[in-house]
Amino acid sequence: MRPVNLLPLDARAQKQSTLSTVNSLPPQRIVRTGGAVAATLAVLLGLLYVHESSTVHSKQRKLADTTAQVQALQSKVAKIQATQKAAQSRLAIVQAVSNSRMNWDTTLMDVARVIPSGVFLNSLSAAAATTASVSTAAPASTFTVAGSAPSYKGTASVLDRLALLPWLTGVTLQTSARQPDGTVTFSAQGTVVQTGGTR
Repeated sequence: MRPVNLLPLDARAQKQSTLSTVNSLPPQRIVRTGGAVAATLAVLLGLLYVHESSTVHSKQRKLADTTAQVQALQSKVAKIQATQKAAQSRLAIVQAVSNSRMNWDTTLMDVARVIPSGVFLNSLSAAAATTASVSTAAPASTFTVAGSAPSYKGTASVLDRLALLPWLTGVTLQTSARQPDGTVTFSAQGTVVQTGGTR
């Protein structure tokens, strides 16, 4: 079959006019127009790239600043925690020492009540545990007395009387010796285990 053009006559004329106009354009003008369009697209793409790159760099700088701030805060927190631990350790030592200190007023009154008549004390001392062994529990103190008694029986009586003190335990005789005048010098030692004579 032979093809049939169904377009109206005026549409046919317009189409032919358009085609003739395009065909009449010189090739150089077409090339210049295409180059301008391509250059415009390249400029737009370049501007878009610069904008996106600037945005990315800005966000990277903000992230770096935030990371530095977090690290600085973490360092400060670590220093504060270390200071708190050191303070707690020192407080525990102070409390332990305070709990184990001797209240000499009470101690001397208690000892004076139990020492038999005729016995004289030459010295009385208490040695607390060393700082290196101090813990949250009160360290035991060593309580030592030295003096003279009329006889060995009097010395034994001193040990019995000291054992009656509620804050003293493990009373033992350390040394004893008879003197030319008949008296007996002695030293005894015990351990402070309660708070009766240590506050």
